[in-house]
Amino acid sequence: MGAVAAAVAYGAYYIVWRVAAGTVDMRAWYLGIPLIAIEAFACYQLFLAFVRMRADTRGSIGADAVAHLLAACSLDSECFTVDVLLPTYDEPSEVLEQTIRAARDIAYPHETFVLDDGTRSWVEELCVQEEVRYVTRPDRAHFKAGNINHALGVSEGEFLVVLDADFIALPNLIGAFLLYFDDERVAVVQGPQAFYNVDSFQHSRDGSWNDQTHFFRTVLPAKAQSNSAFWCGTPAMLRRAALESIGGVSTHSITEDIETSLVLESQGWVIGYHNETVAVGQAPANIEGFMTQRLRWGRGALQLLATRRFNPLVMPDLKPRQRLEYLESMSFWFQGWLFSLEYLIPPVVLVFAVSPVAFTVTPMAFFVRWGTFTVLFIAANYVAAPRTFRFLETSMYRPLYTLIHITVGLDALARRRPAFKVTSKSLNARSLFRPFLAAMYVVAAVMLGSLTYRLLVEAGIAPGVTGYRGLFVMAGAFALYFAVVFLLLARRITVAAREKRRYFRRKLSSAIAGTLLADDERAPVAVVDLSLHGALLSLEPLDAAEVLATLERLSLLVELPGGTLEASVTLRSLTPSPGLLFAGVEFGSASDEHQRLLEAYLAESLAVAEHRYDDRPAAA
Repeated sequence: MGAVAAAVAYGAYYIVWRVAAGTVDMRAWYLGIPLIAIEAFACYQLFLAFVRMRADTRGSIGADAVAHLLAACSLDSECFTVDVLLPTYDEPSEVLEQTIRAARDIAYPHETFVLDDGTRSWVEELCVQEEVRYVTRPDRAHFKAGNINHALGVSEGEFLVVLDADFIALPNLIGAFLLYFDDERVAVVQGPQAFYNVDSFQHSRDGSWNDQTHFFRTVLPAKAQSNSAFWCGTPAMLRRAALESIGGVSTHSITEDIETSLVLESQGWVIGYHNETVAVGQAPANIEGFMTQRLRWGRGALQLLATRRFNPLVMPDLKPRQRLEYLESMSFWFQGWLFSLEYLIPPVVLVFAVSPVAFTVTPMAFFVRWGTFTVLFIAANYVAAPRTFRFLETSMYRPLYTLIHITVGLDALARRRPAFKVTSKSLNARSLFRPFLAAMYVVAAVMLGSLTYRLLVEAGIAPGVTGYRGLFVMAGAFALYFAVVFLLLARRITVAAREKRRYFRRKLSSAIAGTLLADDERAPVAVVDLSLHGALLSLEPLDAAEVLATLERLSLLVELPGGTLEASVTLRSLTPSPGLLFAGVEFGSASDEHQRLLEAYLAESLAVAEHRYDDRPAAA
């Protein structure tokens, strides 16, 4: 913690020095003030990183405690009543089926309720088949919040698990959450949102990190230490008595979870956080779903901030730290205005030779202090959150958040009432693809163009104002960095938009050995990625020649931890690679045993991958 504390102290010194030394150039106030504001905001972020620091070994509930709880319940003693609620509206069958089965099979006595706001007959039939309760209601008032409130009247459990319709529960979910409720003040326990489609739009290229990793694995656990964590919708467990004490899930805004959390914590209830993977879901596959989801979050947060009843600054009975944490979460949606100025400053400096810095000190004195502050900012963030902070990846998504923040801010100023829009998880949505791609290339071109122009001016080839050499170097470095960021984002948008697969796949951390068969011929294969509907196989060309000659009678044999997977397959693609062939295959009609074997393996394999971010149980 000492290194981060030193960075915070230096940041405070740097900001005070900048102002006291008169280095904010008021002749170009439209650049000088935004620049010092950006630097002050970075110092504020360092301060938050410092106060949220905590050891990786704080520990979540250990496996032994969960096993003891299950054993006690199996003996019909100390067994709590639990209902699992699955609100759904328009999710397709291949998503909902595995969610329902996984919820039903959680290893603790409970009843599962499917809350269908889409009133679909096939969902009712599926619920009968899977032996779970089917619930519908006469209208869709208040959307998800209203759906859960309606379920309060038809369910009886002391505790309620809420899972989004695309989240697959792991067997230990109820046992892990229940132990927190020994404290009668606990109203909600939230878990991290982990995702099984690790090639989604919000994931890093290797799938090991996503845009929400830092929030769920570092920020929210730290907020819980001051009872400032909040319900994030899924996966979570709620105490019925707590919900009923505030009249049910709050319905004022389109972000019912954080709104309900504010009400609960203002009345003395505690919201806990279990930093261990207990369910895996779907992240938005492309920019369409990413933008829709974040716009809803931002509009809901500003909707609360604009309402005196829910504004954490004036809401009664919140503690000072809770006010700070909630205000930080809501004011996050204003940051894009600063980010936009951050992108504006380098090209303006390079093209118009306008300085946001008044050099009342020597250039060397300024750049040494500025460079030290910049290096300490990046290093301190890595020290404060070594598992979850990614500087380049975070920077890559910042242009999108800039647009989101400005959009929701303008909506708030215009007093537009936000509408609830379900996040699309489709693999093939493309409506935002071309305009966003064009915007990314335009901004990258402006950055590179301004840098090129400045180089030509300094070389005496193009006319223009010279001087400010150190400032031009700094602005040029930022222009180049921003150009790279925008081009990386353009590539990410393009890759997601070109997706032709119909189903999400799970890229395996290590290939699984298998056999591809056709009549009496067989070839050894390695399963590279896997989904409920197909797989990508790698195989030697010589081994494949005779097997692939019989395309209509192929089958795949793979040994999984839970049993043997044997499935008929159809070849859908064949891609040559040096020394290998990659074959994309689709599974034929599957038995229930085949389906459940795959579901269990895919859910558990992702949970294992996500354990890199789980809290370790504290040492005895």
